[in-house]
Amino acid sequence: MSFPTSIYCDEAGFTGNNLLIPDQPHFVFSSVAIDVDEARDSVQQAIQDYRLQGNELKGNRVANSHNMRDAAMWLIDKYAPSSRIFMSEKRYALAAKFFEYVFEPVLASQSSMFYRSRFHRFISNMLYLELTVGGRHAVEVFSGFESMMRKRDFAPLEGLALTETSESQMSPILRQVLTFCFCHKKTIESELAGLRDNGSDGFAKWILELSTTALFGLLSWWGERIDGIKVYCDSSKPLIASGDFFDVMINRQDKVYFDIDGVEHPITFNLAQPIELVDSRGNPGIQIADVFASSIAYSLKYPDEPFSRKCQEFYESILHVPVFPQLDYADLNQPHSFVNALILKELVDRTLKGESLFDQMPEFIANAIQLHRQWLIETSCPIPRHR
Repeated sequence: MSFPTSIYCDEAGFTGNNLLIPDQPHFVFSSVAIDVDEARDSVQQAIQDYRLQGNELKGNRVANSHNMRDAAMWLIDKYAPSSRIFMSEKRYALAAKFFEYVFEPVLASQSSMFYRSRFHRFISNMLYLELTVGGRHAVEVFSGFESMMRKRDFAPLEGLALTETSESQMSPILRQVLTFCFCHKKTIESELAGLRDNGSDGFAKWILELSTTALFGLLSWWGERIDGIKVYCDSSKPLIASGDFFDVMINRQDKVYFDIDGVEHPITFNLAQPIELVDSRGNPGIQIADVFASSIAYSLKYPDEPFSRKCQEFYESILHVPVFPQLDYADLNQPHSFVNALILKELVDRTLKGESLFDQMPEFIANAIQLHRQWLIETSCPIPRHR
């Protein structure tokens, strides 16, 4: 299938660097490949056929207008084959950021062995589980981490120093994570200093915000299908700050891929021109992207409503690598989680003893896998046979 060269993008659920706001748990970023004339005709037809007020489509009306929902479903059905959507559960995204800025700087020199073990998945999902069911201490840890990243200063986390009382009330996993964090304070502070050096108004200012990550992933996907993309986004402060980040892709002809969990993902694309940040008024393509983003966000927040169930029928065809928890990675009955729990404990033990985090770690991981197999044998119950 051939696509137009123009991609229109918009988001729903934007809360900046604040990912813990309860009434906005999801972030959605949409992209639709559509010709400008066709977009204009479709917007006008939607307004006319579904008796919508005004001369433009506004996605936020999906929440309280049955006519707008009908119009949205018509547009989704029509343009699903030429759209791609990023969506994220924000608390899980924050847990993944925790790994990225606390564990990754410490393990960076030999991180590949830990990624192969899916250690990053284990930590992110365990922290998400702690946040959703773990109580006050987990919320304090995440709030402290979020504040640390916004200020690019370790102090908010340092204020959560472990006490005998807090340790007794924390899960072993959360206690180990905090111990690792506090013991590697200098390395984490060095990472934060690098972010401060990027300037207060640039990309680093929006370090937790998800628009740039979403747009980059979506354009990498489109770049496999369209050479010379023209991209138009609804104007936003994070994307304004990220302009230089995307400009390196202008007239980029080479193809570069990155292995993630054994699957190669493109990380380059060819922009025909700088990304244009525009107002949705007078830009029907942006309005259609807005309807997509708002509809998907609504379906995530109210999954049992009839409109939401209709939206869900399109998830498989339009979603691009959703950033949502996969709690199998936090299930200690699963082999990979069992092994990663031992890896975390070993990293903390070595940290407290001042030992190398990497010497003979591959052998330790191999032994942990064997230990899980032995544990299964010793704890399995024989199935009674009927005579």
